[in-house]
Amino acid sequence: MTHILKGSCASFRNLLALWLVLASLFVTLSSHALPPAPSGKQWVQNSTLSDEFNGSSLNTSKWQYNHPYWAGRVPSHFKASNVTVSGGLLRLKATSRINDMNQVNDPVKDVWVDSSCVTSKAKSLKLGMYTEARMKMSRLSMTTAFWSQGNYSEIDCIENIGAPSNPQWAHMSKLMEMNSHYFINGWNNDISTPAHHNMGVNHADAFHVYGFHWKDSRTIDMYLDGVKVKTITTGGGFNENHYMFFDTEVFSWGVGLPLISNLQNNNKNTGFIDWVRTYELENAPPATTLTPGSIVSLKGTNGKFVSSEDGKKTMNCNRSAVGAWEKFTVVDAGNGQVALKGSNNQYVSSENGVSFMNCNRASLGAWEKFTAVDAGNGQIALKGTNNKYVSSENGTKSMNCNRASLGAWEKFTVGQH
Repeated sequence: MTHILKGSCASFRNLLALWLVLASLFVTLSSHALPPAPSGKQWVQNSTLSDEFNGSSLNTSKWQYNHPYWAGRVPSHFKASNVTVSGGLLRLKATSRINDMNQVNDPVKDVWVDSSCVTSKAKSLKLGMYTEARMKMSRLSMTTAFWSQGNYSEIDCIENIGAPSNPQWAHMSKLMEMNSHYFINGWNNDISTPAHHNMGVNHADAFHVYGFHWKDSRTIDMYLDGVKVKTITTGGGFNENHYMFFDTEVFSWGVGLPLISNLQNNNKNTGFIDWVRTYELENAPPATTLTPGSIVSLKGTNGKFVSSEDGKKTMNCNRSAVGAWEKFTVVDAGNGQVALKGSNNQYVSSENGVSFMNCNRASLGAWEKFTAVDAGNGQIALKGTNNKYVSSENGTKSMNCNRASLGAWEKFTVGQH
């Protein structure tokens, strides 16, 4: 009995360890860091273009069935009933109208495939946004795609083909296919900028997160599982809002037409979208703490920035703009305290409040340690180890660390750089 219990405990521990590894892997695969936000900005989720697809039907306040002005790519047309939501997934199915190719005169020009498409309710995707979707492709010689389009511009995040029917194109099942189109002078004059990334695995085997950052009017950064894999330079300025699309399409070129048997197989004919999450940039609230490792500037209530003066003279709060001397790296000084290191690689010193402050210390002592205090209204104060506060002196003379209480001159706004 002892041996049985011991073995059972060991098995339980092994199962628990395996579960923890799998749980960690799931979190890694299903959540990723967003692209770095510019200084003073933060990413905020856009609810209109985000959906977890946890309902039992398509949320028609956000999405519409089919495409608002296109029937689909021949020999396929979109069919609304091929779009379903269940089990926490948006499901895009493709089916066959025929049982044998002899039932159509021209399998390339005649419509015999019912595909599927979901479109955002409005042109809500805008320049500057980042959007990503967790998806798994169908096992068809058809695309499962995530893209956006306006009146003259298009971003194709992915047009992945899970199972090309032409063996010579089998490698396409491992490629993340991306593109942009600029057709301001009509489709006959389209400027496309195709790109691809070799994933090394079949994208129909597992879910992956595909995303793009519409960084500026000419730059689209493409992401796979939270990692930037390509930057696309568009053929012209993308300065209009876009619809967002998820769809399936037949491409009648080299990859080959979908097999009727696969279109009739529910284990192969469906692409899955677990979720889509879209983010836009907003002004970040001022930091009320100093985070070790961050690079910051300090703005006094006089509207001027604190300068290290490169350590060559005593510090001042009188700069109109942030340059190298106005940036400081926050260093963890232990016991809840921080130190500030200037661009000259020297530390800021309070001088214990007996003389003007300097940024010229090569190492940390007591005078180089500060406690960041929330001063309200998105501002902070800095308290030295002499238990006195740092003062900007309103920029009229060099800074001191000798104030017993907080006034306007002892409050600073933190900028992130």
